[in-house]
Amino acid sequence: MRFASLLLGIAGSAPASAAVARDLDALTRLLVPADLALMVSNACTATDPSFSHEFGGPHGTVPEYAQRVKDAVSDSLTPEQVQIVLHQAADVARAAAMRALRAATASNDAEEEARMHEWCATAVKPFIQAFVRAQDENTENFSRQLKHAKSD
Repeated sequence: MRFASLLLGIAGSAPASAAVARDLDALTRLLVPADLALMVSNACTATDPSFSHEFGGPHGTVPEYAQRVKDAVSDSLTPEQVQIVLHQAADVARAAAMRALRAATASNDAEEEARMHEWCATAVKPFIQAFVRAQDENTENFSRQLKHAKSD
């Protein structure tokens, strides 16, 4: 369960930077869960190719959901702003995924594979389900947060 807490805690945070406007930080925070869902889904699919077939929704697969969020966040930003937001979100998501993956490492392959399967089942699966559900059910909230971040 500590993996799930780690993923959820990190997905909701992004580094604040004095050099980056507040709205770009907010946009980064909106994008991090999409990047993290994509990264951890890929890690679990590498361990078990059937993993990615368990997810999806009316808007497609996890990569398609992540792309929808990226497109919405990137819309009407300058190319420079898009690069800042994409890089910041990817950095935060990558760091979170790497911390969680390091926690699953073991001294032998069999134990590591068992830990990965456990992590994917107990942390990644609920995280991805929550991400997809949020995108399907909380579209008004997401749109409101997006509008607010772009109007600052």
